[in-house]
Formats: sequence, C-alpha cells, structure tokens
Amino acid sequence: MTGAPSDAVRRARELLLAGRLGESERVLDAMTAGTNDAQVVALRGMLAAARNDDTGAATLLERSLRIKPTFDAAICLGRLRYAAGFGREIAGLLATAFRLNPQSTAAHELHRRAAPPSKAPARPLTTSRGHRRPLSIWFSQANSIPYDGDTPRDQPLGGTESAVVYLADALAEAGHVVRVYNGCADARRFRAVEYHRWQDIRADALEDAPDVLISIRDWSLIGQNRFAPLQLLWTGDPPDQPSARGLEIREHRTAIDYFVFQSQWHAGAYRTTRGIDAWRIVRTRLGFAPVARTRSVDRRPPRLIYASTPCRGLDLLLEWFPIIRQRCPEAELRVCSSLRLYGVSEEDDRAQFGALYERARQPGVVMLGSLPQPALAAEYEQARVLAYPNRRPETFCITVVEAQAAGCPVVTSTFGALPETVGNGGVCVSGDPDSDPTFRDRFVDEVVAMLTDDDRWCEASRVARERAAGHYNWRAIASEWSDFCYSALAGDVPELERIAHHLSGRRYPLARRIIEREGRPETVTADAWTALGRLVAWLDEGTQPVAADLMAQVQLLGPLRRIPAFDDWTRQAATTSAS
Repeated sequence: MTGAPSDAVRRARELLLAGRLGESERVLDAMTAGTNDAQVVALRGMLAAARNDDTGAATLLERSLRIKPTFDAAICLGRLRYAAGFGREIAGLLATAFRLNPQSTAAHELHRRAAPPSKAPARPLTTSRGHRRPLSIWFSQANSIPYDGDTPRDQPLGGTESAVVYLADALAEAGHVVRVYNGCADARRFRAVEYHRWQDIRADALEDAPDVLISIRDWSLIGQNRFAPLQLLWTGDPPDQPSARGLEIREHRTAIDYFVFQSQWHAGAYRTTRGIDAWRIVRTRLGFAPVARTRSVDRRPPRLIYASTPCRGLDLLLEWFPIIRQRCPEAELRVCSSLRLYGVSEEDDRAQFGALYERARQPGVVMLGSLPQPALAAEYEQARVLAYPNRRPETFCITVVEAQAAGCPVVTSTFGALPETVGNGGVCVSGDPDSDPTFRDRFVDEVVAMLTDDDRWCEASRVARERAAGHYNWRAIASEWSDFCYSALAGDVPELERIAHHLSGRRYPLARRIIEREGRPETVTADAWTALGRLVAWLDEGTQPVAADLMAQVQLLGPLRRIPAFDDWTRQAATTSAS
C-alpha cells in the first residue's frame, strides 16, 4: 500500500486547521494515492466534522483508526462523541491520543471536559470480609533521569529519586500495587515495583484506573486534570524553584487534592509564597537507604565527610580545612561530591566545577566524587562527622539522615529545615556561612570538638543512630503514607458525589434533602457526616459558619474538598474559630 505524500498531507492539515476548508479539500482531492492512508482518511473526517456532517465524520474517523491510530482521528472523534453524549467511548480515544502525543493541550482540554464525573475508586476499599484491599499507587516524575530500583545501589542518585525508589519499595512490600513512571526508556520490574516511561502515564491511567497518583515535582500533570481519585503533589524543591512557578494561581491546581512537603519549614515557605492552604498540606519525611546500618562503633579515625553537591558549601569547607588540620593534624576530609547523581556527564561536571575540584588537591583531602548508596554508606560508617557548611535552604536533607543512620553526627548551618532534620543528632551553627564573620570559627570549633573529644563524639554518635532508627525508617514512613491514602479515599463515594454536585451549583436545599433522606455511607465516619450536615445547613440558611474542627472532618470527603468554593468555606471557618 502506497501512502500519501507527506508534504501534501501536511499542507492539507495546515489549511484545515486554519479554517480554509475548500483549499484543504482540493489538496486532498489532488492526491493520486492515500485513499487508505490513515492520516488522509482522518483529515477527510475532520473536514466533514468542520462542515457539521457528524455522521459522515464519525464513519471516516472510525475507519482511519482501524487503519492506524492517529492523534487527529482520536481527538476529533472524541470531541464528536462528547458532543453527542457518548461519554463511555471517550476514555479509549483519549488514551490513544495521549499515547501519540502525551503533552497535547487539545487532549488535556478534552480530558478536562469529558472525564467521567465520578472520582471514586474503581473498587471498594474494603473486601467482603472487611479487610482493606491493596491500593494501586502510582508515582510520576516527568522528564527525570532514567532510574529504577537498582539504580541507587549501582550508581549515584539524587535524594528525590532515591526517596521515590525506597518509598515505592516499602509500599509494595506492604502489599500495594506500585508503579513508577519516570525517564526509563522501557518498562521493567524491580522486585514488586513496575517502572514505566513517564510519557505513558496518562493513557495507562485512563485504562487501568489507579487509586492514587503522586506527581513528583511537576504539578502540570495533575494541576487541572484528574487521572485518579486521590492526586498528590510531592516535591522536595523550595518554592523559589522553576518547578513551583504557577502554583500560586488557584485555577492551576484545582485537581491537586493535597500537597506533600518534607518539613515544617518547607510547608511554611509554600504557604507564604505560593498561597497553599494549610489544610491541603501533608507533611512527610525521608528515610535512610536500606543499605545503611545503625550500628555502634566505639572508635573512628579523625575523618570528615562532605556528601552534597559542590555548590552547597564545598568551597567553604576546602578553604577552612587547613585551619581544622592545624588543630587536628591527623584530620582527613573525604569529598563525595559531583553532579553525576543528576545525570550530568563527567565532562560537563568538570566544566562547571573543575576549578573547585582542583582546590581539593591539598594535604588530607581525598576526592571520591559521587558514590552509589552502598559505597557511600560505608564511607559514613568510617567518618566521625558530616561537615556541611550549607549556604542554601534545605527542605529536608536526606544526606543528614543517611549520615546519622551510620552513627556519623552532623555539623551544618541553620538554613531551611536543617534544624528540624538534624535535631539532637548533630549541631546546627547559626548565621550565614558567606556573610557572618563568626560563622567560620564557630563551625571549625564544633568540627574539631567532634574529631578530638572521644566522649563527646561517642554520645553524639549514639544519639544520631537512635534518631535515625526512630524517625527515618522507610517502612514506618510507608505505613503513614498508606494510612493517609486510605483515609483520604474513604470519603469518595457516589452519595457524596451527588451532594457535592448540588453544592457546586448552589442547590443547597437539594443537598440537605439528600443528607436527611439517605443514611450515612459505610465508609464515612459519623463525625464527618455530622459535620457535613452542619456545613450544608450553614450554606442553606446563611447562619454562622461552621467551626474549623468540623471543617477538618469535611476535608476528609473527597467530592466535597474538590468543590471550587471549598477553600473559601474553610478560610471562613478558620476566621470564625479564631475570633
């Protein structure tokens, strides 16, 4: 079969999209080949649709898709089906469109208009015996470097990517069905976790209906489009990073149920700069790598370790290390640092930081570069202190946790969330490392004390190990994620969808009648049901707003928290409670 000339097809499509229907048709008619070309048949179907011949258009578009799926045919037929009220057929057409063009604006717009109205999980959360069923939990990290469950064990990997690997592993170990969509080139499996290309997540979600979709850093996937009943944005980036731009616009985040931040400082920064409502914020934490060992070691050599990116204070530490060696001549500094953990080539890494690496050529400094997790854990186990004169706000700092797990106390700054993460497992020196003239001396004093005072170091090492074991275990963290997801999904039931639909349309009396006439759904708590009744009565009667503690119960009900006005109701409740 001979296809139509590509230049002619491209020209016909451009004319059609420009509204020059007659010219487009003449280009198509002039072709001597292509009557069985999927794109040509699709264009003829689009021409028919533009002329309001819906029946003829549908026939041609269906034929085009049978020959070969094309984006144009899938989108155009989807629009026709939506206009005709055939919603059930649209999901498959959208899945085809997303597979062919994952980031298409047209596909996203059609999805927002035509997505099934029910946001409830595809299956009940409990089995017939009353047990909680496993959840389908998907992670998505668009445009990431390639990685899977083996990567942190084989090569350097950033903290966010490592956290995704370990949390996905722990959730799968707990019985959930877990997928990770990222920069991997093809589908693969690590233990019980499936890894897929991030470009496939939209189409896969339309076909396989996950319960929970967790978008990493990139809010655009779930900002306005709903692919799962529960959608979470989990980011470790500060709010001044490019990944956070646009989040301050409420219309951009209407389909994000909750924002997952990694510390109190992190959450406060997003509340202040991006206007995220406090009730939509969930706090989590990161854990140490499973290869790390929280074991006791009585003696270690006077060794420092630096294990962050070069720009976070390595230059300062290299400048101050000769002072440290004057006071502790046997001191050794091992530098585990580069940009390789972000997928940067060695050539580009040296182009950016080669001059800094040259400064590491001094007595007592060993330059190791970025290391895989097992090798890095072994370095922590032989170091007495993680020396980290950080100059940028940290939203958590997984490096601190991994060092503490190995019994390696931390000396660092107070930027961002570092005091929260370090706790009593180290020392946070106040002041700006770059501008405070006393910071250097205080930092050096703390480091030297850890290197030379055995009693102090042994106590600090013990506290660091205990803190890591008690606070930063991935199994415990995964259990908290699991419990939260079950709680957040429990209120997603059809009865509440109907109530939310009426409340969105300000049909408050109808919503009240549903609550009064129908009993409480089994998965909704009595407190939440009572609070919902109070909320609807307030909206209907215009009396005093409900109290904040009652709104906290209603926030557990997915269909209610997705109403555009819900944030305003929550703020009114908070104001009432405060007064």
